[in-house]
Amino acid sequence: MDDRQRRKDRVLLVAPQNEDTMLLAGLLTTAGYALSTVFDIETAIELCTAGMPDHAIIDLATPGIDGGVLAAKLR
Repeated sequence: MDDRQRRKDRVLLVAPQNEDTMLLAGLLTTAGYALSTVFDIETAIELCTAGMPDHAIIDLATPGIDGGVLAAKLR
């Protein structure tokens, strides 16, 4: 099976809407991940309810988002 035939890992990126987040999102997409980027806890929970990602990157210091609470809910 070559790289084109493998299933892409699904990554959820929860972080503030800023240049650093957009840079990381671009890098993950270029690396071949199926990426969902969200900026609020409610949307993150909705996406996970619809289908859990393979990986989650959560900025614990995002304003308005308690990353620890979100991580606990996703478990």
